[in-house]
Amino acid sequence: MGHSVYAHDLAESLALVLPHSSKDDSRRILYAIRYTVLAGEVSLAATDSYSLVEDVIAVQEGSESESVILDRGDAERLMKAAKVSGKSGIARVVVEIVDGKARFDLADQQFNFQGVEGQYPAIENLWPQGEPEAVARIGINPAQLARWKGLGEKSMVLTFYGEQKPILVESVVRAGYRSMMMPVRLA
Repeated sequence: MGHSVYAHDLAESLALVLPHSSKDDSRRILYAIRYTVLAGEVSLAATDSYSLVEDVIAVQEGSESESVILDRGDAERLMKAAKVSGKSGIARVVVEIVDGKARFDLADQQFNFQGVEGQYPAIENLWPQGEPEAVARIGINPAQLARWKGLGEKSMVLTFYGEQKPILVESVVRAGYRSMMMPVRLA
């Protein structure tokens, strides 16, 4: 049972996704990261209801369909440990998800997390389909842009779907990364 991922992939993905989760712990389901395994991939997703992000990494071994919602604090601790463990480039994290609980086994540590209870937003239905309409002028909150700093310079494609519609942000260098955010109207 379970699956494994490279520790450095998990650490990078969590670093990209965590800034988009809510910082308000009164909305527990948004103060969390959705971790889903499906068809040989792990999808990590977060939303604060203003922006949405999903990053996909490869499963190295095993591929059962399973999902857990990780508390933001638990995800931050896991990210730090995976970053240290992943420095070799080949270290793996063995993950087992059962009944809303997740166990992450790193080379020198084990984390057991109780998943956040509740229904995570159905983000699969939010990603736009088809060709976008161009928008001539739009404002982007600099704090939103700062959340993408881990993807590197000149690595983002912004797709504008029209006024009062979310902006789709995709990475040129990281194929599994995509995000959406609401535009800010310029005065």
